[in-house]
Amino acid sequence: MKIHNTTGGRIFDAVNYVFLTLIGIVTLLPFVYVFAGSFATEAEITRRAFFVWPEQFSLGAYEYIFSTQAFTRALITTVLVTVVGTVGQLILTVTMAYPLAKRNLRGRQLILSLVVFAMVFSGGMIPTFLLVKDLGLLNSYWALILPAAINPFSLIIIKNFFQELPAELEESAKMDGATEVGILWRILLPLSKPVLATFALFYAVGIWNDFMSPLLYLSDNSKWTLQM
Repeated sequence: MKIHNTTGGRIFDAVNYVFLTLIGIVTLLPFVYVFAGSFATEAEITRRAFFVWPEQFSLGAYEYIFSTQAFTRALITTVLVTVVGTVGQLILTVTMAYPLAKRNLRGRQLILSLVVFAMVFSGGMIPTFLLVKDLGLLNSYWALILPAAINPFSLIIIKNFFQELPAELEESAKMDGATEVGILWRILLPLSKPVLATFALFYAVGIWNDFMSPLLYLSDNSKWTLQM
């Protein structure tokens, strides 16, 4: 049975389809422009404010990019840092969120208070740089990963998600002889795929788009990421 079988309902659906289609086209136009501009000449990009099809097809931009190994090396570096950083951040965040989800954990409130404090008040650029320098991480890829290894906001969200899971699942697993690691790996993580996938995306995009960290910590241009 159709939900909207009246004339007014069909008109409403048609207007919705047209409106959403226009919004989709508008959101895609910047990507189309960038893609078209990559095949245009520099003079055309300077002369024309916007276009979706170049007047003169040119591969000069791609020839320039791949004329040296800098772009390929930076792309590989960025992909590796993003993958390692995302996996590391997820592991550290989950392994810290799981025990904090236990209400009987000693010192839990103090640790949560410190997490909230770190979320509201950050150390700042200069203290973070001095810390990275004292740890010997300058010109190291770990300088792009470790300083942001655990995001306080993400930690709190994942911790709250663990708390909302039924306690009976954990009790049943303990009765079957499961350890804390087994409960986390075999029960909680499979049930947490949506929240883990969401924050994995956040972490990956944040690391991929990071420009300030390579600018501050990497002076060796052979280790620069794609953004640099």
